[in-house]
This record gives sequence, structure tokens and C-alpha cells, in this order.
Amino acid sequence: MEFIDYRLCWTRHLTREDVRNFFGVSAAQVSQDLTEYEMIAPGNFVYDSDSKRYRATDSFQPIYASSSTQQHLDDLLRAVVQPDVRARSYLAGQSPVEVAPLPSRKLDAEVVGLVLQSIRSYQSIKVTYRSLDNPEGDEIEVTPHSLTQDGTRWLVRCWCCTRGNFETYDLSRIVRAEHLRPDLDRSGLDKAWERMVSVVFIPHPELTAAQRRLIEDDYGMVDGEMQLKCRRALLSSMLRQLNLHGERCSPSSEFPTLLVKNWEQVQPLLLP
Repeated sequence: MEFIDYRLCWTRHLTREDVRNFFGVSAAQVSQDLTEYEMIAPGNFVYDSDSKRYRATDSFQPIYASSSTQQHLDDLLRAVVQPDVRARSYLAGQSPVEVAPLPSRKLDAEVVGLVLQSIRSYQSIKVTYRSLDNPEGDEIEVTPHSLTQDGTRWLVRCWCCTRGNFETYDLSRIVRAEHLRPDLDRSGLDKAWERMVSVVFIPHPELTAAQRRLIEDDYGMVDGEMQLKCRRALLSSMLRQLNLHGERCSPSSEFPTLLVKNWEQVQPLLLP
């Protein structure tokens, strides 16, 4: 029934053949599904006998989260980035979607596999980690507990056995890895990971009143504010992605749009 809801929402029509072809079910099963959907969402569609299609009504309201705007746009994006995904999605066909290219970081499949294994089995691993301070790489022992994505990079949060603290490493800069020994699940001890920080954003006060209203609409702000919750360990990454930094976390852009309202509370929580 999610499929029915999705197609009615985004193509505004549906045929029995659409359901049969996608799921490979019998005509009787399609009839049952359409009847059940009509019971759950009365008034969402009408049957057009001329075209032999079910059409969404003007009062149509989606009933499943999978029909949300964000989900549909995510589906369109995945269909461009991974064309084979389109066949498994609810999309009715290819839409004119293009993606602005960004450089991707090189990842070593063997390293990624070992890191994932160590996360699942609480194993410490010895890695060679490259940095601008030492491009050749330092050998360190770490116990990874979580992967994260900051928008452009894959990162791994670890207990660093060598340095005795929790740190976040760029996965692409781990050039070698090998299992060492069993360790403990240390994720609960990572206070910066466990702590969630609320960051309150407002339109930049240098904007005109009309511009501030536009920014409020852009981000769906409520009462002129938008609140995001972020792990303390990822706070700096989130703000960098929004191009926010410096005093009061002002944007470096010539045309500032956002400001962190609770900067006095957020700033002391930023990790180096």
C-alpha cells in the first residue's frame, strides 16, 4: 500500500498493471490492496474509467512517510548516483535530475572492512594514519566504535589506545590497518559522542526584514528559529559544512544567511 500511496502522491495516477508489474502479484491481490488502501485513506483517489486509471483527488493526503517530499527527492538523487537503484524504488520513471559533481576521497576497501569488523567485534587495530603534520603517517593503536559522514568525508570515531583519548579520524587517511587484540565496547565512555548539543540558528541580523523572512521559509523555521541537535564530537564538522565559524559563528560568505543564536553555550563545547 505504500507503493500505491507513493505513486498517487508523485505521479497523481496509478494503474493495476503498475502494482502487478512492480510486485509480481495476482490481479486479486491488487484488488485487495486497493480496497484496503481506500479503507485507510478514503477520498484519496477516484477511478477514471476512460483511462482505466486511479487518479489522486484534489484532497489527496499521503499517509506513509515513504511518500514524503524529502524521501521522493532522495529517491530521485539515488536514481542518478546509482542507476540500478531506480528499478527497486517506487519511482515511475527517470526525471531530469542532475548532480553537481564533488571530488570524492579515496577509500581503501581492505581498511574499511577491517574498521567495520573491529567496530562490530570490539577489536583494537593498529593503523597507519596520515596527516598534514606527518604525511608519511603515524602508527597508532585505536578501537573504533562508530562511523560518521560529515557531508563530504567518511570519519571514524575511536578510542586512541596510543594517546589515551577519544578522537575522530578521516577514514581516507588510514592507509594500513591490522587486527591486534580484543578490546571493550568503549562507545558509552565517549562523553563527547554521547552528549547531544542543541544549536539554535536564526537569520543573520544584517539581513533586511524581507530577507530574514525568506531565510525562515527556506529552513522551515518556527518563530524565527531553527534548532538542530548534534553530537558534541561532530559539532565542529556540522558548523564547517554550514560555513559557520569565528566569533559568534558568523558565515565567511559575502552574503551571510545564518547565525548561531546560542553561540555562548555552543562555543565552549567545540572540539579542536
